[in-house]
Amino acid sequence: MEDDNSIDRTGASDFVIQQILDKSEYYNRIMDSLIPFKEKMEHTQDEESLLKLSNELQLQLNRMSKLKEYAGYIHELFRIIPSRSERLQQAEAYFYQGKFPEMDEVLDATKIRAEIERQNEIRFSAKDKEQEQKARIRTDHKSYELIVKAFYRYTFIEYPKWYEEVFDLLRDAEAFSTNVQAMYELGAYLKDTDEREWAFQLLNDAYVISGGIEGEIGRLYEAKSLWAMGILSRRENDYPEAIEYLRKSVKIYTDLSETNPAEYLPMTSNMLTVLGDCHTFSKNFSVALVVFEEAVNIRRKLALYGNWEESINLADVLDKLATVHLCLGRFGEAVPLYEEALRIKEGHIEKNLYIILESKASTLYNLAITHFAAQEYEKSIRRTKEELVIRKQVQDIDPFGQLPLLARSRALLGDLYLYTDRPEDAIREREKVVKLYKLLAKCSGDKYLPNLGEAVNHCSNLYFRMKSYGKYFLSLQEALEIFRKLATSDPEEYLPTVGCLLGNVCHYYERVAPNKKKAVENARESYKILSSIERSETAELAFTHVKRIIGEV
Repeated sequence: MEDDNSIDRTGASDFVIQQILDKSEYYNRIMDSLIPFKEKMEHTQDEESLLKLSNELQLQLNRMSKLKEYAGYIHELFRIIPSRSERLQQAEAYFYQGKFPEMDEVLDATKIRAEIERQNEIRFSAKDKEQEQKARIRTDHKSYELIVKAFYRYTFIEYPKWYEEVFDLLRDAEAFSTNVQAMYELGAYLKDTDEREWAFQLLNDAYVISGGIEGEIGRLYEAKSLWAMGILSRRENDYPEAIEYLRKSVKIYTDLSETNPAEYLPMTSNMLTVLGDCHTFSKNFSVALVVFEEAVNIRRKLALYGNWEESINLADVLDKLATVHLCLGRFGEAVPLYEEALRIKEGHIEKNLYIILESKASTLYNLAITHFAAQEYEKSIRRTKEELVIRKQVQDIDPFGQLPLLARSRALLGDLYLYTDRPEDAIREREKVVKLYKLLAKCSGDKYLPNLGEAVNHCSNLYFRMKSYGKYFLSLQEALEIFRKLATSDPEEYLPTVGCLLGNVCHYYERVAPNKKKAVENARESYKILSSIERSETAELAFTHVKRIIGEV
């Protein structure tokens, strides 16, 4: 339930935010707009039309998600800004009435910018410190007004040039008033863009300035800035630096939790979860284990007295802890944790059917992988089939998003059937995988072409094993064509596969359908490719084979 962009964006319970949204005509219009989509999808049989409807539905769902994120964040913003201008008070009143467009209208950016200019003129020409201080405070107020305005605009993801408008508002808020809030908000926004160097500088400045602010707010912005710098470092794959920033953020939130546990314990667990992810990505599994165990302990306490979302957050962290045990080969420790996460999710499905079903399916897949790694193949088959049933349910809402996940799970099921000596079942599943990736490749250009190539190649190997040589050769040729295409744009990645597949074609003409001329032609092309690259074990076997064929000529 947590990700880079949602951490530290909410300061209210789901119940409070939902009360605000329920009053909003805009939110209710979005809810009503979902009904025709679902009705059309129920009566649409054509897969391409269904995927198109699915993408349109996801846009609407994204708008809902963004609005909920916005409402939580603005609630938090009104809580922590130090004082209120008359305009902010009016905007806040509209916000809690669910009158979001009215709030947007009150926050007229043109007027606010003009007022800031006037206050800055007074500030810089002031003859006494009291007058200068009053002008600075008024400028700060108006900076906050621009920030609230920006995050209102941020919710309108379909709004023309919304990205540029939000950037302009946040940039002006920071330029006109160098308060820590404005620095942090612009930096946090830019961290998701190409302006990462600028973002890092702003966030670092916010962190430094926060250290000079006494009390809770100063510590809070230190923690928030460290978190954002940690996320930036993680995206650059600089895990040691990311871990250092996140570790400091965890320490601050832990300290704040001692005096205000209700507000900051969830944030502490959030930070621990991101920190644990960084240790996992950098393969520091033993450290990740300790971090996730601490996060789980906090989530257990919160789940005892919190709402259903706290229980789901606990389940999500249990998943992560179980995955670390899986990476360490501790299958006996991983399975009970995954099963506990499943029980929690099953107990709350009625609260948010789509999200929890999706999360439950992910846990089932992880559990299936764990049983597979422990060579408990029948248990893995059972869990994979359970996951596929759920994926089909979720597909009613999100067909396109579920296709790659269905393909992944059917591929696993195909492997499991092979390990349990059911080759016909295995090829049936693998053929379904090919069909799914063909549909994805057709609808998404070349994005899924590597997956399709691998799926076709797996099928060809199964056909060979089952002595279906006609199908084997056709699949082999199809896989070769796909990887040749991929190799034109990324030869380093895909040429080795082309070389190996040519070796398989050579073997086909040597042993299955003898044709010495074609066997030698393919052997020479394979040799030319494989002799020029660093070879894996598989490529070395192919290289040895084609060298022999050429040597016999």
